[in-house]
Amino acid sequence: MPDNPDFNAEETYGIGRYQLTLKGRWRDSAATAYLRPALHRPNLTLLSHASVLGVTFDGPTATGVRYIQNGVEKTAYAVREVILAAGAIQSPQLLHLSGIGPADDLRSLGIQVRHDAPEVGANLQDHSQIRTIVELAEGKHSLNTQIRNPLKAAGFGLDWLLRSHGPLTVGAGQVGGAACSALAENGRPDIQLFVMPLSVGKPGAPLQCDPRFTVSHIAATSSKQATTATASRPVQKLQRKPQRRPPH
Repeated sequence: MPDNPDFNAEETYGIGRYQLTLKGRWRDSAATAYLRPALHRPNLTLLSHASVLGVTFDGPTATGVRYIQNGVEKTAYAVREVILAAGAIQSPQLLHLSGIGPADDLRSLGIQVRHDAPEVGANLQDHSQIRTIVELAEGKHSLNTQIRNPLKAAGFGLDWLLRSHGPLTVGAGQVGGAACSALAENGRPDIQLFVMPLSVGKPGAPLQCDPRFTVSHIAATSSKQATTATASRPVQKLQRKPQRRPPH
């Protein structure tokens, strides 16, 4: 596989180092990198501790959103447009609550149907991950053993503090890539690879004691190509009207 120095460029195929969102030695996020610097703008208002209940309409036109904040239901009206960006799970949920989705399912929950759209909430494609843990003959190349050496651990801390460098400034999957399986369409990668110089029994668990590293691959295969992928593309349905409670 070819070297790929930039997975965010025009081609994802290949092997390379993963890029991270960093500001100096600290991990950054969309909130700290983009939202907070823009909060002083007069055309931006940020509402916290608020949960959106649904989209409001004037005929077929979206006019705003209903939301609840501190136990009080309110409505925000749009001057130009409404952008619904609540993620792969909550965006279709909010559309369902607004009456857009499979008509029979919405009626069964007492939701007035505004537009029968069976595709809303369907075709959610999750990914399956397989982790392979390999034991090393020498422990010097595994973070499992390095982090248990007091001198090594102190060196990692100093590298992070003084040089913005070292293992504490990178993610667990430091290198990896994108590959094509036999089911890939038009040369488009359908497998993502991660190589981690550490190992854990399960995500969130402490590092294992023995010198090991992990190779992980994530597959995203269309259900048209493999019947085993069908279960990863379920139809998302509302089981009941969600309770009004503060966001987590």
